[in-house]
Amino acid sequence: NGQPGCEESLDAFKAITGGLLAFGNRMACSHMRATELPIAERLLRDNTNHTPEQEECQWVGYQCKSYINFQEGLCSDCGNDGKKCKLIEYLPEFWLKPDNLVDVQQNYPQNLYMLTSGTPPYCVFHYMIELKMDDTVKYEGKIEFKLNGTQTVTFKRKFYAYPNTTTYNFLYTSQQHLGQITEIDIQYETTLIGDLVKASQILNPFTFLNEIKKEDINISNISVIFMSNIDKSVRDGYSSHLVPNPSKKSEGGLTRIDAFFETTDCLKRHCYKDVGCFQSGAFIRDMGKYVPHARPIINAMKDNKFRVVNNEFMICPVNPEHADVEFIMFTPEAVNNSIKFTYNPSNQSLLGSSFSPDRKTLFLVHGFIDGYKGCDDYGSCHWMSRIKDYFVRYNYNVVAIDWHKVGVSANYMYSAYNVRVVGAMVANFIRRIKAVYNYPLSKVEVMGHSLGGQMVGFVGKQFPGPEKIGLIMSLDPAGPGYDKVSIEPTDADFVVAVHTSTGFFKSVNVNSLFEVNPLESVQFSGVTGTERSVGHLDFWVNGGNGQPGCEKTTASFFHDMLFTGLMGAGNRVACSHMRATELPSAEGIAKAEHTRCQSVGYECNSYLDFQMGKCGDCGVDGGRCKLLEYMPSEWLLDDNRAKTMDKYPTNLYFLTDATAPYCVFHYQIVLDMAKLKYDGTLSVTLRGRKTIHFTINKPLAFQGRDRFTYLYTDVNHLGRITSATINFRKTALGTFIKGTVVLNPFTSVLGIMKPDIDIKAVNVNFMSNIDPEYCTKNIFIGTIADQFGPNDRYI
Repeated sequence: NGQPGCEESLDAFKAITGGLLAFGNRMACSHMRATELPIAERLLRDNTNHTPEQEECQWVGYQCKSYINFQEGLCSDCGNDGKKCKLIEYLPEFWLKPDNLVDVQQNYPQNLYMLTSGTPPYCVFHYMIELKMDDTVKYEGKIEFKLNGTQTVTFKRKFYAYPNTTTYNFLYTSQQHLGQITEIDIQYETTLIGDLVKASQILNPFTFLNEIKKEDINISNISVIFMSNIDKSVRDGYSSHLVPNPSKKSEGGLTRIDAFFETTDCLKRHCYKDVGCFQSGAFIRDMGKYVPHARPIINAMKDNKFRVVNNEFMICPVNPEHADVEFIMFTPEAVNNSIKFTYNPSNQSLLGSSFSPDRKTLFLVHGFIDGYKGCDDYGSCHWMSRIKDYFVRYNYNVVAIDWHKVGVSANYMYSAYNVRVVGAMVANFIRRIKAVYNYPLSKVEVMGHSLGGQMVGFVGKQFPGPEKIGLIMSLDPAGPGYDKVSIEPTDADFVVAVHTSTGFFKSVNVNSLFEVNPLESVQFSGVTGTERSVGHLDFWVNGGNGQPGCEKTTASFFHDMLFTGLMGAGNRVACSHMRATELPSAEGIAKAEHTRCQSVGYECNSYLDFQMGKCGDCGVDGGRCKLLEYMPSEWLLDDNRAKTMDKYPTNLYFLTDATAPYCVFHYQIVLDMAKLKYDGTLSVTLRGRKTIHFTINKPLAFQGRDRFTYLYTDVNHLGRITSATINFRKTALGTFIKGTVVLNPFTSVLGIMKPDIDIKAVNVNFMSNIDPEYCTKNIFIGTIADQFGPNDRYI
């Protein structure tokens, strides 16, 4: 029971945090795992899907008195006749051999145990490690193993002091084949209980001096038994027997890997070949404002026992060799057959790929607690996969960068700092392509989300000029941790940022101000994105936060929290932040459907002014509006680039729908009229390809001007507007004020008979296309000859 990847359904905390639906799914997860193993067997037998070493991973179950004994490594022997272990087969071959069949029929039931991983094909390599001591272990402790074979792995196990015991067994599993173990390094340290026992013996006056000087443990030999193959010759071939080598003994036990930097080590300058030098001290000091009390607490924990805790909270430059960053290349010739590279690929590996120097290349980077995941069995694809498909379809080389080992951390600041290191690794990969193919940087485009949206800036900083990266697209770049050093316009020839979750409070639509739910105005995800303008062009989608369809604190939020748990609530909180990742692939949908709706951002003094319809003009030269393009064409025109470079940053605004492809048609409605005397509202009907009705509830009498503007959006194209009907209706306040005017004996008859509203013209400007000729064909300019009378009038 309790299969890997299936949280225990009886765990009260997870039952609460997972919600009722998640509770049911988790409860069935282990039950359904049995149905997945037969298909996984096919993956194991398919020689085209893995290396020869992986073919030797088999599901071998071992007879044992109990599962606990199996976990302790006490059951690793198949016996002299091989009858104590059995191969799990859904398509039987081994079982059908006469000797094996007779054994099973004569000795049943047989209870056999094995372990699996949490993902297909589920098979893991089993190793039993047997330590033989010259003497019993006196003190409880922890032992750290470093196994060196074709792979090197490090792991820890608890070590108990059992009387009269000189043999200790440990079961270790790995998803990688370690090959034959040729060397083992061991480090042993006592636990707190062990330290207390040892101290009591030292202080005991009856303890002999030679007993005090004895080593805590004294290992005579170590055996490593390979368990994951039914063939005895294969098992023996990968098993090892090792004895101590005094000349190899290192001072202080194991050499520490990068994960165990002490506090002082973190602050040092770390230099790595082909990547550069990094020092986190200044960043740590700047981050003190986010966690002001954490640093002195961590600095106080200098004892070796706290080194793992230190690692979680220290901000250390990651070693590129241990970061496990994958560069996954896709091309039109290899859409589904990706090639994986390290950050420093060889000439031969690059030349052997389907990379074409004739194409542009997109580098795609994920953010915090994310990674490249591809598509699942049901056709649901990760955002990176959708964007990859879009760009490959238009003849791009695409390199998806998976840095989840660094990006998925309990300490956000650790990941936030190390975008510098990973960014330098990406830059090194680009240099390798440039060197091998004489590839111009102008054909390189880099797109990243969240922390990846900041990382792309650090990639660009590696090429200070005169030749720079062609384009950087930053999707809702992260805010926390980037107050001083951040992505900026100088990082590439052209830098564009798309903001979807900035600020703590959700932007409110002023046209429905009186319908706002105060609870819904709070947007916790706002702290994820930066509030700064960081590019040549900064697009603030729906004001930069509170994306449509992303509820936050209303009843629906608590409903989702009940049925999907904290993870579901977390997804809601991240909804606006993740919307930035959906817009690029939505652009691909719009292109495929040949829609005429374009996401055109307009310059405006503020988002409030944009919502009020004040900014619907592209200007005489078209420089006051810009098309949001993830696959650029309009931007690259010389005139447009020059206009952008003359003045930046440029802040642009537009609205979207709640569902893909998100684009909505924008219309600016301009009413030219005399100053209003009475408070009232307008009901507007526009007739074109479609007839629409809407009400302007905002009090008009307080505008104090002869021109009133309004922004209207619709998911449908209205076509050219041919006529408009406007109804003005006084509010209760307006009616009261007019009544006082009528009853005033000094008011003239002409004053009483004057119309309540005097509209001279109605202009409807189409905003959702960058082509001025197309926009001109889709506007309406009407001159109103009639005037309103004393009562409600229609035009």
